[in-house]
Amino acid sequence: MILGPAIIGENCIIRAGAIIGASGFEHKRTSKGILSVTHDGRVRIANEVEIGADTNIAKGFHGRDTIIGDQTKIDALVHIAHAVSIGARCLIAAQAVLCGSVIVGDDVWIGPSATISNGLKVGNGAFITIGSCVVRDVREGERVTGYFAIPHTEFLVRMAKSAKTRPNQGSF
Repeated sequence: MILGPAIIGENCIIRAGAIIGASGFEHKRTSKGILSVTHDGRVRIANEVEIGADTNIAKGFHGRDTIIGDQTKIDALVHIAHAVSIGARCLIAAQAVLCGSVIVGDDVWIGPSATISNGLKVGNGAFITIGSCVVRDVREGERVTGYFAIPHTEFLVRMAKSAKTRPNQGSF
């Protein structure tokens, strides 16, 4: 379903239940209560993009469009918030969440159920593993893991140290 202004390139696949161009989640607390902020942007989807079932892509905000680059593939149940920019050839697995104004480079992997906090940058060729909660920029080619996400090799070292320091719990 296309709700807002959208530009869709050639040879795109948009699966059942996907919503393109809904307003994003932007509200301000004021002395008069909570006010909703109008979203004025578009969604721009490049060529050969695939969007999975029940995915939500919010339209842009404050003069910035939401952009999906060439040949990017987005799985089912993904949420892409307002003014997100995703580069070319990215692979975004099921239930990932990209919060507002995230910038993703080219050739990035975002694993299932990963969350990227608002306003962050993910460099070209980065790899975000399953279930990671990203709260800082991810450098080009970096692989991050965990809650909160840290470099993958550091995560493995910490896990190994943790396993060595635990008393024997016995077997099941």
